Amino acid sequence: MLCRTQVVGEDGGLAKMTTLPDSITIRTGARLHFGLLDCKPPFGGLGLMIDSPATEVEAVSDKSFAIDSSIESAGLAARTKAIASRAAKHFRCGEADEIRLPPIKLKLKCQPPKHSGFGSGTQYSLAIAEACCRAIAFETVPEETMVIDIAGRARRSAVGAHGYLAGGLIYETNDDCSPRLNPIAKRIDLPRQWRVLLVRPRKAKPAVAGADEQRRFDQLRHDRKRTEMLIRLVEDEVMPAAARQDFHGFSEAIERYNRESGLLFASIQGGPYNGTAVNGAIDRLKQLGAVGVGQSSWGPTVFAWCEDRSRADSLASSLSGSDWVTLVTTAKAGGRTLTTPGQ
Repeated sequence: MLCRTQVVGEDGGLAKMTTLPDSITIRTGARLHFGLLDCKPPFGGLGLMIDSPATEVEAVSDKSFAIDSSIESAGLAARTKAIASRAAKHFRCGEADEIRLPPIKLKLKCQPPKHSGFGSGTQYSLAIAEACCRAIAFETVPEETMVIDIAGRARRSAVGAHGYLAGGLIYETNDDCSPRLNPIAKRIDLPRQWRVLLVRPRKAKPAVAGADEQRRFDQLRHDRKRTEMLIRLVEDEVMPAAARQDFHGFSEAIERYNRESGLLFASIQGGPYNGTAVNGAIDRLKQLGAVGVGQSSWGPTVFAWCEDRSRADSLASSLSGSDWVTLVTTAKAGGRTLTTPGQ
């Protein structure tokens, strides 16, 4: 069995031991971020879960806790062990002075490129957190607990965290009265026939992450008028067009929202988009007649909306060559999938 352990009951005591399957596989999509509402807490924003590129992790029964070489080679071993430790602490595994990690081996089967606008860090951390929680107790924990206390994510945007569990187009509030995890103001499933063309320049500025990202945010100032305008744009144009399945209205509003949100960061990225390579990709897509064009997060991934697969494939073929990496994908309608043997 994957793990057989005592877990904490609701009253703080120990619940009965649970028999669990031999393995758990969790597969989630990627997150496109169309932009924050504000450059200061509680931020808020708008984003979308897409089917690919995907993240997939596997937890397999083992004699003791172990990390596969696939995780080590990806530079994620320390993060993985820290998440497993926090999960074990949550369920009070082991004695007070020695946390007992679940007897599983964790493996990374696939993941999007890091720091490329896909929110891969959040999707990976949440998949590992859930795998560990289910290995210990085969139960879910409250979303806020798993996201913040165990996975250690959603410091700024909660779009990827909510998207992990729900999928879809997610509008995250920036209400000052929000709890630790910004709630979803609205969520919509987009039509399955719509496609998103992803374009990633092979030559782009170094990734924005970690301490460098924090330094950039520290340099920014709150722009109240722009934040108010972005909220109106989402609530009056983007979400209503999505609900109506109005492709042209939606793509036009998304492009405008992305650009206007990018201007919150103009002082540190040189304009609404981050660097020469990203600007070049956006300009090229517009020359080809693409609509709904923008930058995901800090880039360098750029997106364009297409009414169907044929249009997306046509655009992608026009960008073939050594300068770009392209991928056609769809909006992800649901959250992550969890598979056990026999399913």
